Amino acid sequence: MPYGTPGEAIASRLLATPAVVALVGVRVTPSKPPQDAPGDYLVYYRSAGGGGMRLNGPAGLNAYSMRVDCYSETQAGAEAILTAVRSALGGWSDRANGVQGCFAQEDADEQVIDDAGGGVYQVSGQSFQLWYTG
Repeated sequence: MPYGTPGEAIASRLLATPAVVALVGVRVTPSKPPQDAPGDYLVYYRSAGGGGMRLNGPAGLNAYSMRVDCYSETQAGAEAILTAVRSALGGWSDRANGVQGCFAQEDADEQVIDDAGGGVYQVSGQSFQLWYTG
């Protein structure tokens, strides 16, 4: 049975991956980071795609661009989380649940942000092309 949404598919996969959970626990959130979140975490969201709608409903297989941003107090921490994410999502398929394939894109990046509490976070991120029937 399909996950329901591409975001649910990504979250389920990440939360079922021991290497990801070892680094961020259950701090896997959609859309935006929690305010003043302690410790390391990651955020996922759909950045493009899913335009395969017709008058009679979804048109089967759709391509989504899903972004994952990994937050840590250190650059090494952010990179470790992103490495675990790449292992979890790169080449992943779960056809019985609607995931036909998931592939890393060529847009990995790094940035430094200041949070509202005065702390500094390192952020490493990457987009993934998710082929999904849901």
